[in-house]
Amino acid sequence: MTAAHEDRILDALKAAPKDGVSGAELAKTTGLWSDPLYVALARMEHDRRIRSEWLNDPCPGRRLYHLTGPLVATSSPVPF
Repeated sequence: MTAAHEDRILDALKAAPKDGVSGAELAKTTGLWSDPLYVALARMEHDRRIRSEWLNDPCPGRRLYHLTGPLVATSSPVPF
């Protein structure tokens, strides 16, 4: 994983709807394969730059990703 991968993910999340974006959608948008994408997402979530939530409807097991902190221009940071 490189800083360029993280930049691509952050750019995609900045353009994403407020209700979040799935890993599959991020893969399409960024062009990253699953291994580097999910490694980067895990690291970014561990660093609290993004957050995720599990959804059960309509697709069980779908996870949505969101920006947190100062990268979110229109909403306040989400507490952990």
